Amino acid sequence: AEWGIVPRCLSQVLQKVSNTDLKVYLSFFEIYNENVFDLLPATKQKKSLYQVNLKPLKIREQRGQTVIKGLSKHQIQSLEHALSLVRKANESRHTATNHLNRHSSRSHCICQ
Repeated sequence: AEWGIVPRCLSQVLQKVSNTDLKVYLSFFEIYNENVFDLLPATKQKKSLYQVNLKPLKIREQRGQTVIKGLSKHQIQSLEHALSLVRKANESRHTATNHLNRHSSRSHCICQ
């Protein structure tokens, strides 16, 4: 199977920073019903966001930059670690069944 854009980007970024002192952090959030939800919350919840009904995060502007207050960031140790976080985030997305797809996405997600 071919890799999508997120795994390819992560692979390239991690290759570029290998053998340097730079650290890479990953955040993953979704926009669902005009609300922002952290797909990798710092808590150890194993249920999906829909089941635990997390509160939406607030979007703010600080010093000319858009910031999502409370969005967790995770230091990446390896490509395998990054890909496991991406899988975990994708499992937490809001989905619903439609006539073409049993697990159709109901949100937009952003990996940063």
